[in-house]
Amino acid sequence: TLGRTFSLNIFPLGARATRQVAVLFTDVTERNRAAAHLRESEERQMFLLALSDRLRSRTDPGNQQVAATELTLEQFGADHCLFCEVRGEQAVIQVEARRADVPSVIGTYALMSIPGLQETLEAGQPVVVGDLGAAPWLDEDFRTWCRSVRIASFLVIPEIHAGRVVGLFGVTQRAPRPWTKAEVTLAAEVAERTKAAAERACARQALEASEQRLQALIEQLPGGAVFVVDQNLRYLLAQGEALTADGFTPEQLVGRTVAQILPPEQAGETEARYRMALAGQGFEHEHAARGRAFLTRGVPLRDASGRITAALALSYDITDRKGAEEAVRLLNATLEERIED
Repeated sequence: TLGRTFSLNIFPLGARATRQVAVLFTDVTERNRAAAHLRESEERQMFLLALSDRLRSRTDPGNQQVAATELTLEQFGADHCLFCEVRGEQAVIQVEARRADVPSVIGTYALMSIPGLQETLEAGQPVVVGDLGAAPWLDEDFRTWCRSVRIASFLVIPEIHAGRVVGLFGVTQRAPRPWTKAEVTLAAEVAERTKAAAERACARQALEASEQRLQALIEQLPGGAVFVVDQNLRYLLAQGEALTADGFTPEQLVGRTVAQILPPEQAGETEARYRMALAGQGFEHEHAARGRAFLTRGVPLRDASGRITAALALSYDITDRKGAEEAVRLLNATLEERIED
């Protein structure tokens, strides 16, 4: 009545013989609305938590999109859920989740010039169509295609990069649907979380590839070794031919401190040099080992904020260079003696 909801309570009034009752109407509209809002909020949080868990468990961006479309399809009770990549004048749909009784929309499509649509998407605003038949502003070819794949309503969330639309996240329904503000907001949240997860996955893959290349370089460093220690002078990295030649393995050093590895007379000097690097000052040190000459250079390692987090030391064999220098010195000395004679 009048858009309100009431609870009705009927109870006897007076003695039974009077056959009278009292009727109490209580307006519970706001209470029901609050309960419905709380229920929707809890369902939304549970869905987003499940989405985050699923995205976190997958390391490939494509698999993350698959997970997001599958979960969103069920959450919305939709017929299609898809990710589309925009490449120039083409829209490429490579990932979708759909009901078994609707056609697939996987494929490459020419972008259509629809007045107002591109401007809306480039502004980062969602495009929401509740009823395809009530949207004459849509291109007729586009509407024909929608009908062919059983799409009667849809919402689209754009992904913007450098002011251009580079991707789309869409949810569709085979029948007209009045998409709510909460649903549009939730779809945008799914698109944003999936994008962020994909960026982290790509960054992680790039970092792993970079670390593998660095590891290969370090392992093949001729006659040298690389060391990284943290603020507590604990080895985080130890690798290289010189380390192996010295009778050590990386496993013997990593996780242990300089003092735990080197004899006391050597550890003190090494610790002092590492502390120089950790204080922001590089060092250079020549030393001999196993009849070979080595040069060790150390520098501080900083994080993205510029804070020093570790020290890096690169030690490499300079025996041949020292031998050449000594040969030149002896040659010069010999020439000087002959000139004097």
